[in-house]
Amino acid sequence: MRSYEAEARDSLDDWKRKITRNPTMVKTWTKSAQSRLNSYIPDKVHQTIGGAVRQMIETTLNGSRYMTKNAPVQGESLEEREKRVDRAIVSYKRTASLEGAGTGAGGILLGMSDFPMLLAIKMRYLFTTATLYGYEPNSLEERLFLLHIFQMAFSSSHAQHETLARIERWDEFLAELGTI
Repeated sequence: MRSYEAEARDSLDDWKRKITRNPTMVKTWTKSAQSRLNSYIPDKVHQTIGGAVRQMIETTLNGSRYMTKNAPVQGESLEEREKRVDRAIVSYKRTASLEGAGTGAGGILLGMSDFPMLLAIKMRYLFTTATLYGYEPNSLEERLFLLHIFQMAFSSSHAQHETLARIERWDEFLAELGTI
């Protein structure tokens, strides 16, 4: 019987192959349609969203003590940690669903003002997940890593490839920044 860690490694390798593949024709078409739609959105909306993302980045880099109260989990196997993460996912999905329902009921203008809250939920989830895997998100290096994970989740295929390459050589990247 294979160990849980070996199965997790295979799953990670499969995910990396999927991420590094060239985009499919459907994904390329979808990106093109999304870009066309974005051109119709007023600049003020783009500025508001950009400001919310900037604020989230600043908060993550400077105010991490507000993102999680829990100490990193130590002494558990990968399988036990992932069970905790699965439970956290369920909890954060419920929170995001309630947030989305409130936004949907309030319309598009309320939705725009609610965007920072959605970002906060996503970042708080990343901080929680880091502690469940035993990492200390209060360190600058870990917060910067979490921002890269966030970037990877919401980037184009090309940016995902670049971010994955940076993550895979994380210690070298930090040394280049001079944070280690």
